[in-house]
Amino acid sequence: MLHRQIDFLTKSINNFVHFRNVHLLRQQLLISIFVLQWPPEILDNRLLHPHNGRLIHLDLGALSH
Repeated sequence: MLHRQIDFLTKSINNFVHFRNVHLLRQQLLISIFVLQWPPEILDNRLLHPHNGRLIHLDLGALSH
């Protein structure tokens, strides 16, 4: 189920932006979905993980270079 979500999101994003490294994109989406299972504190374009306090960057634009 989770991998279907990632496939759908990857295809959706690829419709708008060409990503050279699809594996990196899928990895980023997996992290995003994993973190978003909890209500995160949003700081700019970063999410603060509620359990370990680490900042997780969700900058998908960086993957398009």
